[in-house]
Amino acid sequence: MTTEVKFGDTTVELWETDLKKISACRYLLTRLPGNKTDVAVELYVRDNPIVRMIFRFLMEKKLKAFFGKSIANLGELCEKADR
Repeated sequence: MTTEVKFGDTTVELWETDLKKISACRYLLTRLPGNKTDVAVELYVRDNPIVRMIFRFLMEKKLKAFFGKSIANLGELCEKADR
């Protein structure tokens, strides 16, 4: 669920948290010169050794691939809209 959204002069920050509050994802969009935008995605996992171990072994690679593909798709969409 979306838990927080902040708008700055050159940034938009969006936080999503799972319902059990085990992890949270922060998306930060920063306006750059030349009509460009930097997109940063950060995933935070609860500071619990068991949760971190499960995440590292079962989810980390899948999430990196998922977010990598999502960002690439977003980039393509933005480039098409820019034409």
